[in-house]
Amino acid sequence: ERANQAAKMQDMEASKNAMEQLCSKLRDQLDQVMSEVSQMENEKRNAMQQLCSLQSDLDDAQRQREEMSQAEMQRERAFQEQVQALQQRALNREAELQDAAQRSEKTLEQKLHEKQRAVELQTSIAEDQEKNIRHLEDLLKEQGDVLARERNDHQRGLNALRASASLSESKTSLLQEQVVALRQQLQREHQELMASERAWSSDRAALLSAVTNHPIAPEKTGAAKRSSSAKSRPSPAWPKPGSTRCPWHGAHGSKKLAPALM
Repeated sequence: ERANQAAKMQDMEASKNAMEQLCSKLRDQLDQVMSEVSQMENEKRNAMQQLCSLQSDLDDAQRQREEMSQAEMQRERAFQEQVQALQQRALNREAELQDAAQRSEKTLEQKLHEKQRAVELQTSIAEDQEKNIRHLEDLLKEQGDVLARERNDHQRGLNALRASASLSESKTSLLQEQVVALRQQLQREHQELMASERAWSSDRAALLSAVTNHPIAPEKTGAAKRSSSAKSRPSPAWPKPGSTRCPWHGAHGSKKLAPALM
């Protein structure tokens, strides 16, 4: 019986060690998930920094575009002023130089052709610059869309990690509650065992005191035989001191109660 009780105690210790190992594994998994969450937070922070840098680049490009448009407007205004000045000068000189109309006409036509070529060149340059600006705007828009998609993907991954972390925390709390319940059950069983041991000790002491206070007479052989036969009968199955057997639930009572809490 002591061997059975020792085996039961070993089983209970083994189950307790298994529960502690499971708790430690769950804690390790939780730490790993928290490290992954912190890594995702760092990646998100880097993505936000890149987004800020891209936003600053976009602002710089828009500022450059505005400066280029202002410079182009200034050039167009200057050109218009130059054209107006030339036209005025041509009109003035046309009145003054009617005699040399042929010579001045040729020179003016040459100048006008040169100005037109310069205007066409500036116009083509302005169109090329506008095309480049539009291309840059399209590229910036595509980069913004890519960053938005990446941010959404990171957010979904972060939500999934948070859900798994909350599930691990709930499992850990449930295991902790089970461990607390098992400890409380062990304490109750230990208290009941101590109470039964005290009751058994008091009964034994009372029986010994009764035997010592009332010795058996020699002539009462029938009573002696009856008392000897009563002594030869087995005593009630009370637990011995130091045993873990429950007098109400039997030898397997504590073992049946432990899986019920799991």
